[in-house]
Amino acid sequence: RPHAASSSERPLRLHPAEKLPPRVEHVVAETGGTLRTLLPRVIPGSPRVDETAVRQLVALGAVYYAERPPPRDLAGVPRALRPKRVRDPDQEVLPGSYCRVHVHPKRFPAADAVDWRARVVAHGEDWVVVDKPPGVSVNPTVDNAVECAAALV
Repeated sequence: RPHAASSSERPLRLHPAEKLPPRVEHVVAETGGTLRTLLPRVIPGSPRVDETAVRQLVALGAVYYAERPPPRDLAGVPRALRPKRVRDPDQEVLPGSYCRVHVHPKRFPAADAVDWRARVVAHGEDWVVVDKPPGVSVNPTVDNAVECAAALV
């Protein structure tokens, strides 16, 4: 009879049964590699972050990368030097580089339950009016660039 996985063995999935509190991990890479292979080795805690979770977090827009760790206060730091949202889980990571991982991103489940084409009230060449349902962000958030009206319309 199979045993139930403990929470430390259970991998993170982005639609967890229970709501998880916000969690952000700041990682300075000691070695190189790809995000999907490096992050599971260096992110501690439970539920465990595995390669599948890294792919899901990257797809959601919850992982950022910079070749050098940024200062704590980003005021005055040029945009070009700030961490950028990662689009590819196979992105190469350099030793000494920085990753910010929103391990428990805010989720908007109502975004998946909507027929977005039916919600378009009017549109023009460079504008659109949408009857946005409650519980869905208008714009991308720092930890979720996908489940928002701007990305789904």
